[in-house]
Amino acid sequence: MLTRLFRRPSAGEEGIALVTVILVTALVTTLVVAITTLTLSSLRSSADHGRFEGAVAAAETGVDQELAALQKNQSYSDGPAIGGAFANAEAERTWALDAIKAKIAGGAAYTNTGSGEFVAIKPPDRNVIYSLGCDPACAVPNAKKRFLKVEYIFAPYKPGSAILTSGDLNFSSSVTVDVSLLAAGGSANVHTNGDMSGTGCSQTVNGTVTSSGGYSVCGSVGGSGSGGGLPLETVPEVKPNFVYTNFAEDYSGGAGLFTGASANYIGTWYDLCPDGTIKAPGVAPCSGVQLASVSSGGTFRGWSYAAPSGTTAAQWSMTSTSWGNGIYYVYQGDATMNRNTVVSAMSVIAESAPTGGPSASCGKLGGNITAKLVGIQNAALSGIVFVAEADLQVTSNFEGGIGVFAAGDQIRLETSSNGITGTVIANDRCTAGGDKNEVKNAVVKYDKNVEVPLLDIIRTTQWLELSPNGA
Repeated sequence: MLTRLFRRPSAGEEGIALVTVILVTALVTTLVVAITTLTLSSLRSSADHGRFEGAVAAAETGVDQELAALQKNQSYSDGPAIGGAFANAEAERTWALDAIKAKIAGGAAYTNTGSGEFVAIKPPDRNVIYSLGCDPACAVPNAKKRFLKVEYIFAPYKPGSAILTSGDLNFSSSVTVDVSLLAAGGSANVHTNGDMSGTGCSQTVNGTVTSSGGYSVCGSVGGSGSGGGLPLETVPEVKPNFVYTNFAEDYSGGAGLFTGASANYIGTWYDLCPDGTIKAPGVAPCSGVQLASVSSGGTFRGWSYAAPSGTTAAQWSMTSTSWGNGIYYVYQGDATMNRNTVVSAMSVIAESAPTGGPSASCGKLGGNITAKLVGIQNAALSGIVFVAEADLQVTSNFEGGIGVFAAGDQIRLETSSNGITGTVIANDRCTAGGDKNEVKNAVVKYDKNVEVPLLDIIRTTQWLELSPNGA
């Protein structure tokens, strides 16, 4: 028979076990508290970081809103003038925050972004924007706030394509699109936001041929990456009046209405008006000093005039061999150049009247440019050869450059073997009658260095964060 012997633990051993249990429990409790504290701290830190990022994003949205307003109107301002120079960064921060507080006190509301709020100002006398962003809201206690200062400049637009159109584009017969020897390197791309079509395979493009719509072009025409169904590209708006507003004032010619830097111009600026008068530039087209009149006949620097009739705009025609260098702004009329001659420096810009024209032009009157049997060696206004608010038609052995060939509606391009140098842009604002852009028997030599003054691109030059303390 087996007998099991059990020994009762001594009192000392029981004490040791109890102490061990207490120590282990205390250690586990300490670890749990520490882990919980670290977790909560991490969560709070993550939340703070998220709110910090939210406040920055809200302030950046405010900057973007002000920049968008400036892109539409360079004279835009929203806030008080700064006046003199700031003594230091702290003085600038204080002034800007006070201006923002005054804007809110004056009745302006914070703009809600869905995840935060912002309020921004653009002083009228500096190229600077101040924007205060808050997350979740500026009036919430302990809200995260970020305060940004952004400086910017206006810079000319540089096209990224040899040919860029908003509407359908067709290549026919022999077409060559290549890089100009004056700007060697890179590629000469072609893009349309509409459909791209081509007849035959006798076209050569030193770059990609792409479209956002359909694509029906011989496979050998474009380089790798060519095809259809690609994203839309931004096409700069063709607005002759923008050119006038931003460049005519620099004129310093015989009439002397404006004085300024004339180094950008070869020759002089002339407004060709719908009543047959020729005027120096003024605050608006055909508002300046009258230089001459051909309303009853004769020519001015090679230009003759025919009066408007019904839905036909005033016609200014360059048919004389006695051409004069210069910038010619055809206001609410059409320009036609048809003479087998070469001029050393010329720019022609045609602005439409918004109404009074035929349905085929969507009601616009004038604004067309037609050029054939003509050579223009240089642009008189840097970056611009032809800008037509309506159609631009270049045919019959035309050659010219260096600059933009632009149409508010469609371009129809046919050149000599020497071709044109620069870039081609069409907005396709009016497509009545199914008009499309046509390039036929043409040579386009793309110059990537051309700065096109159709619009100014805003480039930010400095981003700074100013402490929002006290906001």
